[in-house]
Amino acid sequence: MSQRYILCLDCASTKAEDRDKVTRFLESHGWQVWHWFEDLWMVTIPGDEMNMMSMRDEIRVNALPKGRFVIFELAEGSRTGGTVQTNAVEWIYKNWLPEELKP
Repeated sequence: MSQRYILCLDCASTKAEDRDKVTRFLESHGWQVWHWFEDLWMVTIPGDEMNMMSMRDEIRVNALPKGRFVIFELAEGSRTGGTVQTNAVEWIYKNWLPEELKP
């Protein structure tokens, strides 16, 4: 079972180089990261290697010591909807949706 998180930053308080730090931090763990919107990341983490509070603390220390952000944890089977580029949807189908919801 995988864990799914959405990380949102406050663009008014976050510089581009800080957003890059967040991306590098998330990817350095080998997690699956969707980052098609400037201040939003969808993250899939296998198993139970990280909980939301630990992720918050690590982001605060390693990427955003002064930035404002919020993390949402999504339960298995949560649905998504919207319109994005085709190749962005492919990542969501592959890494985010449970098998029974995949088209």
